[in-house]
Amino acid sequence: MAGEADTNQIKALKWALFNIRVIGGYRQKNSILSYITITSLFLVISFMVADLILNVNGIESLRRVTFLPSLFVTSVKGFFMLINSKQLIKIVESLQQFWKPDIFDNETQEMIRKLLRKVTLLCASYSLSGLGVCILIATMPLLSIQERSLIYNDFTFCNLQSLFCWIPMYIWQFYALMLEMIPACLGFDCLFVSFIGYIMTACSLIKIALQKLNTDNLKKRHYILKEIVKQHDFMMTFLNSVNDMFTIVMLLQFWGSLWSMILMLNMMVANGLPPRAADVAYFGTLYAIIFFQIFIYSTGGAIIEDRV
Repeated sequence: MAGEADTNQIKALKWALFNIRVIGGYRQKNSILSYITITSLFLVISFMVADLILNVNGIESLRRVTFLPSLFVTSVKGFFMLINSKQLIKIVESLQQFWKPDIFDNETQEMIRKLLRKVTLLCASYSLSGLGVCILIATMPLLSIQERSLIYNDFTFCNLQSLFCWIPMYIWQFYALMLEMIPACLGFDCLFVSFIGYIMTACSLIKIALQKLNTDNLKKRHYILKEIVKQHDFMMTFLNSVNDMFTIVMLLQFWGSLWSMILMLNMMVANGLPPRAADVAYFGTLYAIIFFQIFIYSTGGAIIEDRV
């Protein structure tokens, strides 16, 4: 009964693994790309922390720290996927042991296809939202280019009023933003969504198999029960592996998202009430994508608790 998963689910998983490979992850050995990613993620956080320490300036310091929790969490996700590449490969390869929906009747196959389409749609909508936020954040400094503002406040080695300083700094921050948000964040989050999809599918198929266990052939019944127990045991082993792999990052994700949302709400009203439309549009959009992220992980946890 083991085999490949449904094509819809593979689409979500392939998208996640593509993003992870972009930063040098999901490989048996570290590559030059993975070392470049590790160095870049480390520099992003180091420069932001250095700027906060060296340029303390009241409310402006609070504005500068707004991005720090989210960038810290996404950096941790990037480090996590690079450090755990071999373990991740084993977990993904083990997915072949899940039952194929086509061993069941047409009604069950259609139900599973609908379920997996929802998983794929969730991953796609989240990815598009993340890309939209990246574009928003990256274009804000370009709307007031004469002010020489950056995507986020960073430690600089030169005068930003000079184009020879501002352009390289903007390019560096654009690269860092895309590295953090697209492959690191979306790769990790869609990987989690894909795993939840596999668990949901396995739970549904096990439940259906038990409901349809109505054969009078005792030998055949014992065989089917044996297969159901084996599939359930594998599902629980897979679930425990995912839980062990993701727990620490999930905890950091919760606290990072919580602090980011608090800081963004504060920045929306930093210039007084009612808040300026520009602040609501900018920080409100960031708040919404972080809320969407929390929704994904909370829903995933609730699904596992409900089905398992």
